[in-house]
Amino acid sequence: MKVLVRQTYNHFAQTNYKMALRSGFFDFQALRDFYRDTVDVMNRDLVMKYIEIQTLILTPIVPHFCEYIWRELLGHDTSVQVQKFPEFNDTIDVMHSMRLNYVRSLLRRIREAELSKVKKKKNNICDIEVGSHIKIIIFIALDFPQWQQECMVLCNELYKTGQLWDMGVVKSKVKGNLGIAMPFIMHLIQRLEAENSSEVFNHLIEYNEASMIHEMELKVMQAPQFLKACALEIVHFRHSDGIVTFGNGDVIPISKAVGKAIPGEPVVTLQRIP
Repeated sequence: MKVLVRQTYNHFAQTNYKMALRSGFFDFQALRDFYRDTVDVMNRDLVMKYIEIQTLILTPIVPHFCEYIWRELLGHDTSVQVQKFPEFNDTIDVMHSMRLNYVRSLLRRIREAELSKVKKKKNNICDIEVGSHIKIIIFIALDFPQWQQECMVLCNELYKTGQLWDMGVVKSKVKGNLGIAMPFIMHLIQRLEAENSSEVFNHLIEYNEASMIHEMELKVMQAPQFLKACALEIVHFRHSDGIVTFGNGDVIPISKAVGKAIPGEPVVTLQRIP
């Protein structure tokens, strides 16, 4: 929550209300959902603290609704309009936040892959029938595709000159398809809010993806809701090699789907077990 509060404050300071709504509402809601789905019993005090913090950070956008929550639900006597934006005196554990976001994103990817497999197509047939046994395959990229490396070099140069937040300048210097490059560049800018520039632009991931997945293996295997996960395989690959090597020795070219994986953002596929 601390990271999202800081991000939301920075967005407000930059008068970027669209991004403030994203971090203060949508990302906050996603954080709540992740907590709800990964614990047996939610802590009441923590839930009430969550509601209070989100009410405060959304007040500039929806003041009347937040006033109602502040007084009627939380029971405060004074108006939310005279409250200060949430502040935290203790330091934010960036590494813990990054690991949490990684696990949350991975579980979401598994569920999205599952829905894609069990959804019936036009011929009323699905790729994998509900209740089937499956193997979860997680592809971890050890490097970035060439075009993303070029974007990172460009962003690093603009960051040093203070022009990275000028979208007009950024778009004028991007080579290739803006529709593909800009989402990745916005992802880098978002990372800069929580990480050091050296970590972002030097391709550093401050945690071992495979080790973290193994630590959370039970949650990973429990992520599918309509299929039964019975096996897990983690596959490392490099975009620069152009191939993927599986644990059994099989070697295949990098597919378009697998090629979307980058360090810190793996690709998940599900394979039916006969």
